[in-house]
Amino acid sequence: MLLIKVLLCLTALTVLLSAFALTLLFWYEAKNSPEARVPAPDWGYLKRCLHFFLNLREIVCGLLLFPFGPLVRVFFQRPGGREDLPPLVFIHGLYHNASTWLYVAWVMRKKGFRMRFFTYGRFAPLPVIGEDFKKFMRRPDFQGVRPLIVAHSMGGLIARACLADRAFQEGVAGVVTLGTPHAGSRLAALAVGKWNQARFLEPGSEFLRGLQEAPAPEIPCVSLAGTADEMVLPASSLVPPAGWTLKLVPDAAHLFVLFCPSACAALFEELERMAGAG
Repeated sequence: MLLIKVLLCLTALTVLLSAFALTLLFWYEAKNSPEARVPAPDWGYLKRCLHFFLNLREIVCGLLLFPFGPLVRVFFQRPGGREDLPPLVFIHGLYHNASTWLYVAWVMRKKGFRMRFFTYGRFAPLPVIGEDFKKFMRRPDFQGVRPLIVAHSMGGLIARACLADRAFQEGVAGVVTLGTPHAGSRLAALAVGKWNQARFLEPGSEFLRGLQEAPAPEIPCVSLAGTADEMVLPASSLVPPAGWTLKLVPDAAHLFVLFCPSACAALFEELERMAGAG
């Protein structure tokens, strides 16, 4: 019992310190970054202090939702939906699973979209995950249709890596990313371990350089970025490459951009446009 109490206390302390550190780093980068395409929220001093509690809420909710990933996949992959709409394929971000799509999937299910969830392990290199995703997209139920890809955070980089393959790109109607660190994030430097996937997110990494050298996509690609994203630092890393469209979601954080009604409305607008174009 004592051991359990100690572990709970250590976990709580780690969560509190993480939220505090993320808050400080976010506003430090916002003050010292010259990039204005993703401006920091125009908050007063009091709301900046309350930002700590928003980050704390984000971390806690992420931890609480994580065990429900398999249930989200089973529930929202049920048969049904409108046949005239292309299926949605979701790719989660670093250290997450399908649980992050709970709200988005619920809204899109009500809109009539069918959906599939691509998940991956925590230790596979991103190029390997990209190849696995290409195999996933060759599912029999995708034959004759061009799915829409919706990706969060690092999942957007996986989608970009696959788009470099023209044959893959021809089978996709469009891509929308949310909170994707297109140029990496300085927070990745805090990751430890040779097998940590975060090493691919370090600005200037070989993987990111390869993505920057890839040709512009020939299909509609949109990047939704929250102006209060505390995980992608500096905010200029949220700016997508040539051929992509950047749309800002005011005051949305990294994980909670997936639980933000305005972000979900913007996502549906883009998916509906891409579905119509397809």
